[in-house]
Amino acid sequence: MLNRLAKMRNKRSPQTSSQDTRTIANMASIYSFDNVSLSSQNSSMFSSELGEQALSDGFVSATASSDLRASPIDISGGFDDDTSPLPCYEDAEELFLEEHEDYFEHLHVDNVRKEQYPNIDLQRLVYLDYASFGLYSRYQVEQHMRLLLDEGPNVCSVSLSSAHSSSLISYLYHAQKRLLQLFNVTNSDYGVVFTAGFTAAYRLFSEIYPFSKGTHVLTLLDNHEAIKHIVATTERYGSKCTVVPLKKMDLTISSSELRLLLRKKGSHGVDAGLFVYPAQSCLSGIKHSLNWITEAQENGFHVLLDISTHFLADSLDLSLYQPQFVLGSPHLMLGYPSGMGFLLVRKRDFSMQKDMHSLTLKDPSSEGNDCHIVCEDDSLNLLSFAALTFGLQHLESVGITSIQKRLSSLTKWLFPTLRLLRHKNAGRPLLQIYGSSSTKSRGNIISFDVLDSTGNVLPASLIQRLAHRSNIIIGAGYFSNPGLATMLSGHDCETRVLDCSIFKNAVNFSTLRISVGPMTTFSDVYRLVQFLCRFRDEDYLPYEAADFMNDSSF
Repeated sequence: MLNRLAKMRNKRSPQTSSQDTRTIANMASIYSFDNVSLSSQNSSMFSSELGEQALSDGFVSATASSDLRASPIDISGGFDDDTSPLPCYEDAEELFLEEHEDYFEHLHVDNVRKEQYPNIDLQRLVYLDYASFGLYSRYQVEQHMRLLLDEGPNVCSVSLSSAHSSSLISYLYHAQKRLLQLFNVTNSDYGVVFTAGFTAAYRLFSEIYPFSKGTHVLTLLDNHEAIKHIVATTERYGSKCTVVPLKKMDLTISSSELRLLLRKKGSHGVDAGLFVYPAQSCLSGIKHSLNWITEAQENGFHVLLDISTHFLADSLDLSLYQPQFVLGSPHLMLGYPSGMGFLLVRKRDFSMQKDMHSLTLKDPSSEGNDCHIVCEDDSLNLLSFAALTFGLQHLESVGITSIQKRLSSLTKWLFPTLRLLRHKNAGRPLLQIYGSSSTKSRGNIISFDVLDSTGNVLPASLIQRLAHRSNIIIGAGYFSNPGLATMLSGHDCETRVLDCSIFKNAVNFSTLRISVGPMTTFSDVYRLVQFLCRFRDEDYLPYEAADFMNDSSF
């Protein structure tokens, strides 16, 4: 491989070589902020979402199944049959690097993977579940452990109740500023509310937004199930909630329906309602256009944008797109700390009250607070913000642009490759992939089912466990998206506007989901395709799945 890369480098600009040896730099700096408010609440409204146990290098215990065996796929050669759609690894890699310059020009990330995430390669793991759990680096752990050792005798200083007198308060300032810098804004543009988890951020929003009986809430069928907190509040106020359908063919927004609803409700003037939607589907991986932000605002709607799975897939410039509210979680970006969410509030429109029980329309004479922390029983403390700061430092040192370009290149190779897979004898499609056939509409997530030669769907949990045997980590389930899961399970959710009761439906749907992330390499996605190609042979599944036949979960 080194010889091939050397030859390819000679064909390209010599500037790329310096990036290949880039190392992690300590970018710690001291920043100064004002107006930090801390609110530790004992209400059940704000529950911690901690508890996600992790293994070395950020691998979560949920993936450490007892079925995981040290039997990784050998990628040194191709397939035995001549009809395989996948060339041998060496040829596939060389062709990939030639066709995807964005990946080739950011090969320094491979060095970061070896140095900062050594267990991935040592254990020959293929980790493709970044939309469930991010991975944290050696740098993050070492920096945090060093801080813990230094602060050991003064552990009480990490509490939020003593934050203003603690030397650790600087980490809160660092975290706030670096988080806003990711979105190209400053604390003069958006205030930040940190919460004890992603769902807690939704819950908090439902409690502080100024709902009234006349508030009309528009949302997508494609929202995270945490939207139920907003739905419950609208019902309590007697407000109306409408769900905009998706197009069945590609799972994108039904533009005609949404535009009609925005204009109809917008005819009532300013403060027509609230539009809540995700920048990227957590189930299908479809990216929903950010242009809807401007169109909704022009029709008098406030916009709450969910970016929980979007940021790694694409950039978000909040100086260009300016929703009133942005909601997400650093956990999926950084791997550590877990149990933290954030809500950004555009200061031009809303003022955050010190006790964070409410949001009010912006008074030009009031500056409001810059940063708030809402949690329960110190489930967040200053050490959490130290960990967040170290994670953001690491992300910056790797390079956001490098990560996003690599992910785009990998998806552009992986998605069409998966679509080409066919059964050996029948020639029927091997996979049923959900969503648009265009990679332009996709982020870093692909959801699919594996089909047998007659077209029947194989159980997602079975495929997941077989993947684990080959040290390949993928997701299975409905991924907290009850609306879209209901649609994919066969209900007619396309031709009519729905009410929000659909988010209360019991979900009987499970599919497979792969999500590439910062440390994903071409060899990872190649090994995934190689694993899936095993199902082209009708004899493979009965033999390999024999151990699971008595499992009642299938």
